[in-house]
Amino acid sequence: MSKKTIIILAIILSVLIIGSLCGYFLFLKKDKTVGTEETNSLAETIKEKITGDLTYEDSSGFSFKYPKAIEVEDITPDDEVYYTQLSLTKSSEKLTISAKDTKETTVDNFIKNTPEYKLAQVAGATTLGGIAAKQYTIAEKFLTVSIDKGVLYLIEGPTGSYWEDVQNLVVSSFTFAGTSTTNTQVQDNAIYEEEVVE
Repeated sequence: MSKKTIIILAIILSVLIIGSLCGYFLFLKKDKTVGTEETNSLAETIKEKITGDLTYEDSSGFSFKYPKAIEVEDITPDDEVYYTQLSLTKSSEKLTISAKDTKETTVDNFIKNTPEYKLAQVAGATTLGGIAAKQYTIAEKFLTVSIDKGVLYLIEGPTGSYWEDVQNLVVSSFTFAGTSTTNTQVQDNAIYEEEVVE
């Protein structure tokens, strides 16, 4: 081999070795960056604790607690079927709470007879303000559904630990107005009746 050929082969080999090393270090740097982003995202999720900082009282007769990082907006359609529809929003994601008339008498019938929820899978059972409710998952949605006296209560939001925790907070703190005042009124009437007897 001539000197010229050896020098050309040495240069080509050097370029290949340097290129391989650069690619290897770039790959390592990229891999470390992804790990750091995942760690930061995990830290943010852990930092954001779901607490019932605020209470929303709806004119249709119920209330619930929600985190202060969420904005509540009344989006009730101009439709006689709806008592209320609320949107709980954070960034571009939202959870909706609806209360409306229904002809269905059970949650199972509502799920079975509503095309968009037909394939929903039961995730568990709970109560909504003392009324039996079921929770479902379908197509990256998490639902809580309850029916009482011809009224459907539907809470629908995205799946994922943050939004499912928010929905569970809303569900667990959900109360109907007048639950305790009814007892007070009965007591007041009883006292009034006693006064009349005297």
